[in-house]
Amino acid sequence: MHVPPTDWTSDYKAEFKTIINQYAPIVIGMLVAHTHYDELHAIKSGNIIIPVIYSAGLSTARGNSSSFKTVSLTRQNAKTPWLIKDYTTYYFKGYTANVSSIKQYYDFNAALCDANIKSVAICLSSHIKAIGDNYKFDDKASELLGNHYYANPNVPGNKNASDWVTVYK
Repeated sequence: MHVPPTDWTSDYKAEFKTIINQYAPIVIGMLVAHTHYDELHAIKSGNIIIPVIYSAGLSTARGNSSSFKTVSLTRQNAKTPWLIKDYTTYYFKGYTANVSSIKQYYDFNAALCDANIKSVAICLSSHIKAIGDNYKFDDKASELLGNHYYANPNVPGNKNASDWVTVYK
């Protein structure tokens, strides 16, 4: 989707929450954009974590590098559900087309997950902590996600990403 659910009006958010809570077991993730930043949010519906993967897009209007992601899917066999296994973020380096290049910025699993983790959702669930009635990313995930906010290794982000977890009850 283009506009992430966190940016919707309350009427749309309420209907979306109803739909996600009903279908959470089959939603393996969402791909969104619009903000032009490199973000990763999570929706928590019951015990299910749904990754919301943002792409910083092909615009430098907000001070970020132009970037894109590749997402890999996996499943054990033809009868098991698909999972988002990993994603990799790439950025463009250079100021004009004839001197630009594409560089790998980071690989999500290599940056944040244990080698045995089978999916982005499972990895995220290990980095989400309950704080009272709220859920937040732990310090390790918040730091990684906040540092990558601009999709540019030369301009580290300074965003507190700990509250990028939305809970639907």
